[in-house]
Amino acid sequence: IADTQKLLVDLKEKFPKSVDVAARLAFSLMQDQPQRARKEVDQILESQPNNPVGHVLLGELQFVSGDYVSAEVTLGKDPAVNSPYPQVHLLLGNIALKKGSIDQALIHFQKSLAVNGSYLPARLASAEVFLSRGRTADAGEETRKALEIRPDFVPARLLNAALENADGNY
Repeated sequence: IADTQKLLVDLKEKFPKSVDVAARLAFSLMQDQPQRARKEVDQILESQPNNPVGHVLLGELQFVSGDYVSAEVTLGKDPAVNSPYPQVHLLLGNIALKKGSIDQALIHFQKSLAVNGSYLPARLASAEVFLSRGRTADAGEETRKALEIRPDFVPARLLNAALENADGNY
């Protein structure tokens, strides 16, 4: 991560107005340097206020920081909510889960998959919601689809093993 951040900082110096570089830098800084990430996000929002990437990154930064109310507001409106980024609905689904709105969470996870059917975090989140609702066939289907996309995806393999165990398929 440190090497990636160093490379992105060097690129930022060479291309200070590049939204793509700023977005990648902001994303890489979110976990360990959120204030610095926020500066990059603010730059994107200032230079291109209608570009969904700035709003999505802001919502993701708010989510990672634990400010779920702000994240829900940011991600729940345009240009973020109708953007081509599947993580918007994954995050909104996770916020819904935190509120205990399981049905709303599933709707968001499915919307995330409508944006990108290969987005494994949403595929697995849907499977886990189905499993929590006792819908093991649907959970199995989501897990199967995840493993078709990436057979070595450990979380899907673990969920698949749990489903097989529950079915008595040892």
